[in-house]
Amino acid sequence: MARMESKSVRVAPAAEQITIDRYQKFGWVLLGSQEVFNRDSHLEEGAPGTINSVTETTHFVKLVFQRDMDMPYYNEIKELDEQFEVTLDELDSSKRLRRRSLLWSIPLGLFVMMCASGSKSIVVDIVCLIGGACVIAGGIYLRKRTTKQCDELTAKRDEILTSIAHYV
Repeated sequence: MARMESKSVRVAPAAEQITIDRYQKFGWVLLGSQEVFNRDSHLEEGAPGTINSVTETTHFVKLVFQRDMDMPYYNEIKELDEQFEVTLDELDSSKRLRRRSLLWSIPLGLFVMMCASGSKSIVVDIVCLIGGACVIAGGIYLRKRTTKQCDELTAKRDEILTSIAHYV
């Protein structure tokens, strides 16, 4: 009797097929797919004398996979699968940070710079202008650094996908 391992994952409905394809590259077989959609509406007390209607929606697809632990090259495939998971997590994190790097630094930097316009002291004006410029420069630097990191992680992801093709 074959030894099997199972895994279940929750994904957005739009990512269902991409996720299935990704897991199949590492020897996983789809056992089942279940779409979960739930909308919960209820009333909550708001400001004094008001009631707010609150609606919460849950929508995802649960995918269940199974993989034969006795398949050829199992240890190599499992190692590449684990590396791929870590790389995808790091890439996702880097992409989020890259998106946010300028989102916070430019408005904050401009706000700090605008503080100079209300000041009656030249020293405060200079400090605010330099401080605002540093905040913006920091955001630009972070954006460049995370872009480079994303490029490196994308290359690593592609390298893993090339390597797995030798085993599956």
